[in-house]
Amino acid sequence: MKILGYEISKAAKSAAANPQKQLEIQWLGGAWVPYEDKIETYIKEGVLKNPHLSAIISAIIDKAISIPFYAYRVKDVKKVAKYESMTGFDANEQSLSNARIIKMRALEDLPDTHVLSGLLRQPNDAQSFPEFLADFVGYDLLAGEQIHKKEGISFREKGLPLEWYCLPPHLVTFVADKKFQKIKGLKWQPENTDIDIDTVTIAKRWNPVMYDAFYLRGLSPIRAMLATIQASNEAQISMAKMLTNQGPPVVVYPDTDGLIVETKANTLKEQFRSYIMKGRKGEIMVNNTKIGMLKLGASPVDLAILDSDVANLQNLCNVYRVDSLLFGRTKDRSGTAAELEYARKRMVVDAVLPVLVRFRGVLNKSLEGTGLFVDFDYSGLPEMQTDMKAMAEALQKMPYVTPAEKREFTGWTKDERPEYEDYLNDYAVPNTETMYLMADRVPQDQPNNGTY
Repeated sequence: MKILGYEISKAAKSAAANPQKQLEIQWLGGAWVPYEDKIETYIKEGVLKNPHLSAIISAIIDKAISIPFYAYRVKDVKKVAKYESMTGFDANEQSLSNARIIKMRALEDLPDTHVLSGLLRQPNDAQSFPEFLADFVGYDLLAGEQIHKKEGISFREKGLPLEWYCLPPHLVTFVADKKFQKIKGLKWQPENTDIDIDTVTIAKRWNPVMYDAFYLRGLSPIRAMLATIQASNEAQISMAKMLTNQGPPVVVYPDTDGLIVETKANTLKEQFRSYIMKGRKGEIMVNNTKIGMLKLGASPVDLAILDSDVANLQNLCNVYRVDSLLFGRTKDRSGTAAELEYARKRMVVDAVLPVLVRFRGVLNKSLEGTGLFVDFDYSGLPEMQTDMKAMAEALQKMPYVTPAEKREFTGWTKDERPEYEDYLNDYAVPNTETMYLMADRVPQDQPNNGTY
């Protein structure tokens, strides 16, 4: 299964190779023929052709797959719900920091030997977890939905599957039920077979369209930007034409009195064409007639298209909630180190985490009734490294957090010394005398190994 899964089957390959399904831009009496509005177009004309869209989606995917996922056992259902709310779609840096404290009391780590931990390393025989996650993130950004399928039943852990798969949305047909917002069935297009709906979990973006079965699908961010993508592709074509012709169009005329007859004109055109087609651009062309050349200049339309491409990039960045500064083309912005650092952090919070929240919801919905939970840990990202001084000052004002929890919250390892166990797990704030007594209990013949 390829990233974004477009080559998952022979049917997808044949659809991509069918010239009847390849919509070209045409001008018919001044009317602009737009791209066809479907997921295949988003892939073919979007991520496979448009450099701006490809760069934005790749940046989000690359950052998302660098965030690890871990398996947990639920200790407190209410605290889990609160934690999910604090790390949800409207999360900010402050709520994410506070959520880490809630998480420590809501969830318990599962060992690496657990079945769920194994699925988070390799969800199926064909993919590693980063590849599996890349498919989900990519389809969410392209199609506005994630389709998760589980296969088999684990004999070691009740309720857990043997494998997880990501289904490409453009290869799945939804069948609507009579009841509103209910899916009656799913069909796998390459083989025209039914999919067991009980093995499928779907997460979708909000969709206001209410006709046929389309309201069951997620709304792609690209749908509102399809004309922008088409205009951006046109800008790339205009630039390529200029590079191919090595400049603006020209008019060739006789540099002496007289006219170039039609026969001679056709001969000149063929001679020019032969130099271009045979890769002889730059060679000296010999001709028996003295000719002149008048440069017409670049087309105003071409110039306008090239200038508008910066605006097209900005519009695409706005849809995906990323800063165009990260992609090198901005107006009236210097791009200082501080601006870039802030832009990277905002991309993580505004663009990457919401997609991972949907993915987390899909996985945990498939784990309902097992008492297990899957979550991502963003704390290791360079963009999310909180100022330790500010964190220490905040923790100093939290007497309801034990010293052991403060160590874990700031990234320190657990202190295994038994003489400090009572102190590290006590909510009471020790006075100065107690602190001195604790210091006296440290073995004097043992060097400081960094744990105290």
